[in-house]
Amino acid sequence: MLCPNICGVASLPPLALTSATPNAWIEMINSKDNIYTTSDEICGYVNIEVEREIPIDRIEISFEGTSSTSLSRAIAFVPGRRESFQRFLQLHQPTNEPNYPKFNTLVPGQRYKLPFTFVIPDHLLPHSCTHETRNTSIKHAHLRLPPTLGNGPTPFWNLKSTPDDSPEMCRIQYAVRVQMYGHSSAQPISDLTQDIRVIPTTAQNEKTEDLSTLYILKEQSLTSSMGRKEHGHLEISAIKPAPITLTSTGSGSTNASPTALQLHLRFDPVKNELPPRLSSLKCNLNTSTFYATVPWENYPSQADISPLQVDREVYEKNMHLSTLDLSSVKWEKLPSFSAIYANKLKNDDESDISFGEEQIESWDQSSYTATVTVPIILPRKKDYLPTFHSCSVSRSYSLDISLGYRVSSGICGSSADVNVPVEMIYAGKE
Repeated sequence: MLCPNICGVASLPPLALTSATPNAWIEMINSKDNIYTTSDEICGYVNIEVEREIPIDRIEISFEGTSSTSLSRAIAFVPGRRESFQRFLQLHQPTNEPNYPKFNTLVPGQRYKLPFTFVIPDHLLPHSCTHETRNTSIKHAHLRLPPTLGNGPTPFWNLKSTPDDSPEMCRIQYAVRVQMYGHSSAQPISDLTQDIRVIPTTAQNEKTEDLSTLYILKEQSLTSSMGRKEHGHLEISAIKPAPITLTSTGSGSTNASPTALQLHLRFDPVKNELPPRLSSLKCNLNTSTFYATVPWENYPSQADISPLQVDREVYEKNMHLSTLDLSSVKWEKLPSFSAIYANKLKNDDESDISFGEEQIESWDQSSYTATVTVPIILPRKKDYLPTFHSCSVSRSYSLDISLGYRVSSGICGSSADVNVPVEMIYAGKE
């Protein structure tokens, strides 16, 4: 049965081999590193041997990229499972080589050695993404090569996850594929693949996700531990940090460059309340893998996921990065508006502007500011993937920040949580 293709390109599943199957294997000649990237050459040979004479119609050698997703969701207590399959990339190797079988017949006692060379492209062709999208930005994102997802064996201590923190329900795979067809059958008499791990590079000017929320703001009213007294208003803002740059190592894992996040705090007190005492900051990296059995029309987010949907899901993993001691962070008191106005009157004798005493008194409230720099250092030699968005699968990252504080007259501590998106880009080999 044909697998449904979410972008309209049909595909044939591999067929069981018959007794007349040739003995064939794929030999790679430039696989020193386990990771291939944009513009890399994938070179090798297809070796074929037979024990008896086998007539063939053709031999097809291709480099393919596929994406598969599956969801198990129930509606009204009726179980159901949905699946999707997409072949978004297929490059063919010409087989008019001197070593190609003469008269289209494989004969025993001879090893056929057919060379192949593929170059990993930087973009997909337009027919790889034909579904409707909300904007041109997401369309361009879907036409970039996604990285291999679901690489490596599933660890025994977490059977639902793979080393790159993706769920077992979605896969993005690349492979060199060899199919041999006989004269009397439309199905291949031999079908073998060699998996290739691909992580495309990210150009500096490429936009890999929605950047419409560059300025993150958290507002929170501060009250006493019993909630009876209001102390003021706390604002936390942050500009999205510089992207984390990934590079591959010789062992097939990836390293991440450090970056930093700056949090800007502002406290507006009630009357003459003092700013809260900062205690600690916890920083976690949240990894979100969005997958669906229908195409994404926009950049996915948590708002797109609901218990009533059967065709979209998100898998999240959280990793602790650091805990900072903020007891030494000092607040800076800003001059009140009335102080600024009084200073203006002192230096401007001709000013005829006047305000009532009650109005000036309402301005006699000072604000406090503080800045906290959070270093973002990821553990080394882990299977990090760059941020990407494809038709059915997306990967995004964010920093979960928990700021601990205590109000001036409080007994128990409180916290304010901020989620800041962060982008990962791949720069190639070290």
